Amino acid sequence: MSGDSNENQINEKLTLSKVKLDALLKVTIGINENLAKEELLKLFFSVLYNDLKIGKIGLFINDSKTNNSLLKGFSSQEVDKIDWEILSELVKSIHVTNQNDPEFLRVFDVVIPIKHKEQDLAYLLLSDFDGEKLEVSPIIKHLHFIQTLTNILLVAFENKRLYQENVNKATLQREMELAKKMQQLLIPNELIQNNSYQFNSLYLPYSDVGGDYFDVIQLPDNKVGFCVADVSGKGISAALLMANFQANLRTLIHGSKSLEELVIKLNKRVIESGGMEKFITLFVGIYNPKDRMLSTVNCGHNPPLLFQNSETIELKKGTTVLGMFPVLPEILVENHSIAKNAKLLCYTDGISEITNVSGEEFGINQLVEILENYPPKEITEMVKKRADAFRGSKIIPDDITLLSCFFY
Repeated sequence: MSGDSNENQINEKLTLSKVKLDALLKVTIGINENLAKEELLKLFFSVLYNDLKIGKIGLFINDSKTNNSLLKGFSSQEVDKIDWEILSELVKSIHVTNQNDPEFLRVFDVVIPIKHKEQDLAYLLLSDFDGEKLEVSPIIKHLHFIQTLTNILLVAFENKRLYQENVNKATLQREMELAKKMQQLLIPNELIQNNSYQFNSLYLPYSDVGGDYFDVIQLPDNKVGFCVADVSGKGISAALLMANFQANLRTLIHGSKSLEELVIKLNKRVIESGGMEKFITLFVGIYNPKDRMLSTVNCGHNPPLLFQNSETIELKKGTTVLGMFPVLPEILVENHSIAKNAKLLCYTDGISEITNVSGEEFGINQLVEILENYPPKEITEMVKKRADAFRGSKIIPDDITLLSCFFY
C-alpha cells in the first residue's frame, strides 16, 4: 500500500509538473505569436481556474482595476470596496491576508503584486473555493509558479505597450518633421525690399511646429499685401490649417476687388477647412506707394502699431476672428495716408504675453518705445533682446512673430 501511495504521489507531481510546463508553453507561444491581450488573458485565466483549480481570480492592471472582464469568482461589490492607495502601501511582496488587514482586503486570501523595474504593473488577488482551508489550497501549492506565470504575462504586456508607444512616437516624430518642413515653406525666406518699402521679420516657433504665420506678397502696380496670423492650437493640425490658409490668401488676394471681399472669402475657406472647430486671428493690409495709402482689416488680431508724425496708433478696426461665424459682423476697412519714414510693427500675442518672474506681462509699451526710437532694421531684433531680458528664466509661452515695415 505504501508503494502504491508513493507511486500515486509521484504520478500526481509528474502530472502537475506537466500541467505547469504546458501552461508556460501555452502562454509563451501565445506571446510569441503576438496574440491579442484579450486572448492571452483568457488563456491565463483558464490555466489558473481549470488547470490549477484556483477558485477566485482577480487581475487588476494599472488603471484597469475595475474592469470586470478580469474577474473570476469575485463580485463587483467586493472589488468596488478596494482602497487601491492603501493596498499599494500595504502590499510590497506576496501577501497572505490576515485579521490585521483592512476589512476590504480580508475578502481575498493572497495578494501578489506584479512589478517591472520598480513599476507596479498589476495586482493578482486570489481566493480558494469557499470553505477550502488555505494551508492545503492550490494557491499555496502553486504560489511561486502563479507569480512567475503572471510576471511573464504582464511583462509581455508592458513590453508590447512600450513597443507600441515607441512606434507611435516615431510616427508622430515623422509627422512633426513633415509639418515642420511644410511650415518652413510657409515662412518667406526673403522679404520685399525696394525704394518704396522695406520689410523685416522675426519668427520663433514655441515648438517644432507653431501656429503663427506671416507673409508679404507683391501685387501689381508696385502695391504690396502683407499679413500676420495666428491659428488656434498647435502642432500638425494647426500647421495643416495654416498651410491651407496661406494657399487661399495668396490666391484670393489677387482676385479680390477689396479687402472686405478678401476677408469674407477667407472666412468661408477657414470654416470649410476647420469645420468651425478652429479659428484664425488675422491682420491684413495692402499698401499703394503711388498714393501712399495703407488699407487694413484687423480680424481679432493684436493691433499693429503705426508710428508716423511723432505719434503711434493702434490699427484695431476690422471684424471678428475668422472661422467662427458663417457670416462675419460688420467689416471695417481702415485707411491711412502714410507719411515719409513711417514705421509699422505687426506682432502676435506670443511677444506681448511674455511674463517675468513677478508675473508681469511684457505688454506693448516697450514695443511702442522700440518702434519710435530704433532704426527699421533693428526693430525686430531689439524687441527680442528686450523680451529675453524681461522674461529672465521664464520660458517663452507661445510662438513669437514680428513683422515690421518702413515706408520711404
